[in-house]
Amino acid sequence: MTARAHVRGHPIYWDGSDWRYEDTNEAVSTVERAAAGRACAHTACTAGRYEGDVLVDIGLAAGPISVDPCIADLVQALNATGLPTVASCCGHGRRPGRITLKDGRELHVTFSQDAANELQGRYPDIHGRPIRRRAPGWGTE
Repeated sequence: MTARAHVRGHPIYWDGSDWRYEDTNEAVSTVERAAAGRACAHTACTAGRYEGDVLVDIGLAAGPISVDPCIADLVQALNATGLPTVASCCGHGRRPGRITLKDGRELHVTFSQDAANELQGRYPDIHGRPIRRRAPGWGTE
């Protein structure tokens, strides 16, 4: 059985040594290390376009709000479980996304483990020490 997932809405699979895009068989790590990476697969995820946004009821008197389709399920789940949100953006394939909670906390959303590791590597660990970088391919065998 082949492991499957998505990066920015693009279907990917594990070939035993790397994650690859299903449509081109390119290694995700190679594409993601490029300057811009691969743009979001959701057609509405282009900065300034809102045609494909999903309406999510977050309990506002004004009614449902427009949310990027690739994070709408997260925004809806947070609000449904008592964590009200006030803003969100998926990052449109150009940067990590974010979901801002009413209490001021902010959640960052990445669409790949490599992107999450890169973001985490910018901060010290929970003890204040610098994060040690793992060698490429570590833990994939």
